[in-house]
Amino acid sequence: MKWKMGVSIFNKAIVIEGDSITKRIDNLYKLVHEYMEEKELKDGVLITLTQIAFCHYLLGVKVDENGRLASLVSIVNEHYDVNYRLSDLHISF
Repeated sequence: MKWKMGVSIFNKAIVIEGDSITKRIDNLYKLVHEYMEEKELKDGVLITLTQIAFCHYLLGVKVDENGRLASLVSIVNEHYDVNYRLSDLHISF
């Protein structure tokens, strides 16, 4: 699956189009649910959760304020019997 994002470069600044990021976030949430059908894809789920957190970061949403991601992390924790926390997904520059 290839991802397309609208990115433009202006004098050393990068502008990211929110609509393309939002579509990607939705696809990543779907991907986590697909991964959970296979128990051995636990690492893929963590990587995808991190990608979701990063996309939200690009849109200005802090990880600890993201209720949708918190809910998904709870589901993943229960499904895989792990203890991921939102702070595990914290990204900042």
